[in-house]
Amino acid sequence: MKRFVIAISVLVFILSSLAAIATAQEPRRFTVEELLKVRRVGDPQISPDGKHVAYTVGDVNYDLNKVITQIYVMGIDGGNAKQLTNGAASATAPRWSPDGKKIAFITDGQVWTMEGDGDHKDKVTKISTSAAAPVWSPDGKWIEFTSYVYHD
Repeated sequence: MKRFVIAISVLVFILSSLAAIATAQEPRRFTVEELLKVRRVGDPQISPDGKHVAYTVGDVNYDLNKVITQIYVMGIDGGNAKQLTNGAASATAPRWSPDGKKIAFITDGQVWTMEGDGDHKDKVTKISTSAAAPVWSPDGKWIEFTSYVYHD
């Protein structure tokens, strides 16, 4: 009987220790505040030579109560990430020119271009409606885009 009581005591001790370990390692859930800190990566565009990828990264701006997106570029191997835009308005829809020298993008409702390293940003449009979805012509001389009226 004494052995039985000792065995039960050891078993209870082991089970309570395992329960404590399991409780201590219970996965922690994200809070809303933590979720808002997660950067939003999207819209990857591989350069025509296949050596680089342009993409967007969005961060929550608490003061403006919205996500501000910027354009980045990195080597296709995942190295040398560089932020190309950094304005107060979002920069979206990066699209490589056919020769891979320029990137068309949208910011503040207008079409812009810049060199693949982010230098020499040029505003291409000045329209009263908003522009979206830039597409280069095959020869790289023209940029097609969608225009729409934005309503608050």
